[in-house]
Amino acid sequence: NERFNEGNLTVHHIGNCTIALWCWKGWNIVKYSACVDEKNFSKEIGKAICIEKIKDELWMLLGYELFLKRLE
Repeated sequence: NERFNEGNLTVHHIGNCTIALWCWKGWNIVKYSACVDEKNFSKEIGKAICIEKIKDELWMLLGYELFLKRLE
């Protein structure tokens, strides 16, 4: 999605959890990923999972924005 830009992404790793915050057009999307066993924790995989979740929600928000524009 060309609207997704990692420049707007903030990622934190706390224990075996990755938390990502992405801001765009006044929307704040927060997603997280975690593993059951800390031995399986990977910052890269956690970040990738969060980014995919953020993109999924972004599509929902873009659909909602389109819906509102059609009501005008």
